[in-house]
Order: sequence, then C-alpha cells, then structure tokens
Amino acid sequence: MEILKKIATPFVAIWRWIKETAWVQPLLIVGVIFAVIFSIPSITKGIQDASKGSSDGLDYYKTVQLSLDNAINGTSDVDKFFTSYEKAQGYKNGNTKYTKDDLTNFKTTYGEKFFLVFAQSDCEYCENISDALEQLRDNWDTTYNLGDASQANQTYKTWSIVCNQDMGDASDYYTQKKAFEYILDDHSTFFEDMETFGTRNTYYTNLTSANQTTLKGYIDNFLKDVDSIHVPCVVLFDLTDNVSSNGVGWNYLANTVFFEVGSSYNTNEVTRAQFLAQAWYGLEDFKIKK
Repeated sequence: MEILKKIATPFVAIWRWIKETAWVQPLLIVGVIFAVIFSIPSITKGIQDASKGSSDGLDYYKTVQLSLDNAINGTSDVDKFFTSYEKAQGYKNGNTKYTKDDLTNFKTTYGEKFFLVFAQSDCEYCENISDALEQLRDNWDTTYNLGDASQANQTYKTWSIVCNQDMGDASDYYTQKKAFEYILDDHSTFFEDMETFGTRNTYYTNLTSANQTTLKGYIDNFLKDVDSIHVPCVVLFDLTDNVSSNGVGWNYLANTVFFEVGSSYNTNEVTRAQFLAQAWYGLEDFKIKK
C-alpha cells in the first residue's frame, strides 16, 4: 500500500498544481480540443474501414454486375440479359421464331461459358463466394486450370445480379414492387427453365436425397416469393461444344445450379475456388459417377 502511495504522490501533486494554477487550465482545454480535432480523420477512417468491411461482399459483384436500373421500364441490363437468353434458348429449343444469330449474339455478349451469381447485400455467405470467385479470377491460368486438352484456354467469366440492389434516387419508383420482382414477372422463362436444368445434371444426381430436396426448394422459391429467395445462387452457363456436366444431347444454355460449396471445400477462399473450378470443368461432385 505504501508503494502505491509513493507512486501516486507525484501525480496527485501535478493534479493539485493544475487545479490551483489558473493559466494552465485554458491551455489544457485548448490542447484537448486540438487533440480531438486532429484525431477526427483517424476516427473517420476507422468508421469507413469498418463500414467497408461490412460491405466488401458486394465489391466484386459490382465489378461484374448486371444492373437492375430501369427494371420498372423493362430496359435494365438484367432485362437485356434475360431477353437475349430467351431468344438464344428459344433457338436451341427449335422455335423457328428465333435464329442462330440469336444464339451467337448471346454468346458474343455474355460469353461462351460463365457463372451467373445471384447475390444480396445482406447475405453473409455471398462474401464467401465472392472471395472464391476473385481467387479463381486471379489464379485462373495456373492453380485452377483443371481442364483436359479439349477445354484448354477457356476464359473465366462471371456476371452477377444483386437482387436487392440499392436503387438510389429511383427507390421511390419501387415502393410497390422491388426491382428484382419486375424481372421475375417479365422473365419467368429462365426461372422455369432453372427448375428443369437445375435438377437434371450430374451435380444434382450426385447429391443425397435430402440435399436434392433442399436444392429444388431453393430453386422453386425464385418463382414463389421474391422475399424468400435463397442466395448466393450460382448458375453455370456452358455454350461450348463440350458441355461439361450433362453429357450428350443437353439442350439448355445453363446446366448447373448450386447454392453452397461442398462442406469439405468450405475452408477458405482457396478451397472454395477449387470447388468452383470443378463445377466449371465438370469434375468431382460434378462428374458422372460410374
């Protein structure tokens, strides 16, 4: 106790001197004010960094985003994508209303092979997928080049749709219906197709019965309730001559749907990217099992 008193004595003396010395007090107040002012940038940066950390999950998606702007008028990027899809898929289905040019235009505009990811800003797992997609992009030609000779030199590509996109100044126009709800109403063809191609591929076949039921339920929700859609939803489109995961005769532009990475791969962005690469090339969980 005596030791503590001895340690505290000089501080007590200093405090007493400050209280009794009038001219020191204003200087201390001014010093505190300046300290606060100079610390504001650091505090602000900390807040911004914290905010950035909470929204980073959409940063990558925004770089590859098909926008919902003007969905109310049917002229958004997403509208254009699904309109082009409907024409290209119509040609694949043998509808004489459409031509090979419709298929070529879709392929030229969006890619011969690509992932389409449905995401939302309030989706924690969307960040895990975006990290994996970035890992895939940055190491595509090295770590994740898993294809055989027939698949060599395929270009990695991803598009995203942020289903609860912030509509900014146009938000007043979407008080009755969400922007993505207009897409579901106007372009149901794709989501109806997804019920078919999403449950007729090798990935779906390789799932357990319980997991098949879960996946099908997630797909069905896209057509039932815009508020209950499950994201992230990853759809693989494959317009190459060697469709990766469905065998001969597959007639859909898209061939695989999944909502989560296999548990054995869900360790970090590296292993999750491995799962995505396997989906791309039709390996492991996406391979026909003999």
